[in-house]
Amino acid sequence: MHSKLTSKFGQQEAGSMTRLIFSSFGYERTQILVNEDLPLANTEFDRLLQIVDALFHDRPLQYILGYTWFGNLKIKVDESVLIPRPETEELVDNITRQCPFAEPVILDIGTGSGCIAISLSKALPGSSVYAFDISGKAIRMARENARLNEAHVHFFTGDILNPAFHNIPPKFSLIVSNPPYVRRSEKKDMKQNVLAYEPGRALFVDDDDPLIFYRAIRDFCLGYLEKGGLVFLEINEHLGAETVSLFKAPAFSGTVVVKDLSGKNRFIKTTKT
Repeated sequence: MHSKLTSKFGQQEAGSMTRLIFSSFGYERTQILVNEDLPLANTEFDRLLQIVDALFHDRPLQYILGYTWFGNLKIKVDESVLIPRPETEELVDNITRQCPFAEPVILDIGTGSGCIAISLSKALPGSSVYAFDISGKAIRMARENARLNEAHVHFFTGDILNPAFHNIPPKFSLIVSNPPYVRRSEKKDMKQNVLAYEPGRALFVDDDDPLIFYRAIRDFCLGYLEKGGLVFLEINEHLGAETVSLFKAPAFSGTVVVKDLSGKNRFIKTTKT
């Protein structure tokens, strides 16, 4: 199986897939690493064949299994939500390391699976976390993930492009978002498993207005972010300067682009003045 996966996905990705598949059968990571041939029951072997077949039809492994790992949290996923990326784990890590507030009131805009909101709720004791998404299916998935991980998050449906929210705090101390930012012209550089299965509404923006969600987030922050409050956003690596220009003085200060572990311009951080 591993050699077959390697032929399609390469050594590193095939290794990650193999570990995740066998962990779904109940094997511990150490067992997977030290044993080349692990015993499988007939039903598990049949399931393994189904998984490999689906992978060769470009269906993402996380959707096949129905879950992924985000840090140390098990997050359920299906085609209604994006599969959480390692870069988004970096975003959460940046926030947890830099958050200066003892009891932050946090808003996650476009929460999807809820991975950001749930992680922050777990990592920042005393926080009050709110999160919304335009997709009702995504909100149902996020609520299920909160129950699974024993996290308390206030989830609700909403559209940042047409904000009309009720029963939310008058001010937030931190606002975070990983909004749609991939330009449609960039589809040609993306893998088929992403294009065929992940929700396009959560990924793509028109080339003629690629910062539409960032402007909406900025305008929302002007009204709902407290003085001294922080904004953390995941961004298109090719549009760092353009995104920074939206969050400028006198309303914001200290706006900077932050690189991810691959050295790409992946996030911005700013402070409301």
